[in-house]
Amino acid sequence: VFSALSSVKVSVKTHRDEEHRSHKRILQLKQALEFMESSYNLPLTLEEISGSVNMSPKYFCRFFHEMTHRTPIDYLNYYRIERACYQLITTNLSITEIAYASGFNDLSYFIKNIQKIQRNHSKKIS
Repeated sequence: VFSALSSVKVSVKTHRDEEHRSHKRILQLKQALEFMESSYNLPLTLEEISGSVNMSPKYFCRFFHEMTHRTPIDYLNYYRIERACYQLITTNLSITEIAYASGFNDLSYFIKNIQKIQRNHSKKIS
């Protein structure tokens, strides 16, 4: 009887620990996303993004990919393109001005990212 109770206690504690760890990871992801989304127009580095959640760049890349199935830089570029598209529709700024205002410091890299997203979107539709 005591053995069975002991294993139940361990099982409950393990489940609570897993829930706590999962909740903590979700909060860390939320914090990283908020940092990227509030600073997307700045020249962010992986070190700055990972530092926003007190992780090493290597661990952060693994963590972010496990949680989102994307790399942090891929997500950041996708978000930047999303914001740029909104600006293209709602402002009279030139593409170059929008690219720089969206955090891209190279117009050709900006265009390559738009094309990459377009290709991925076309594959999903097909």
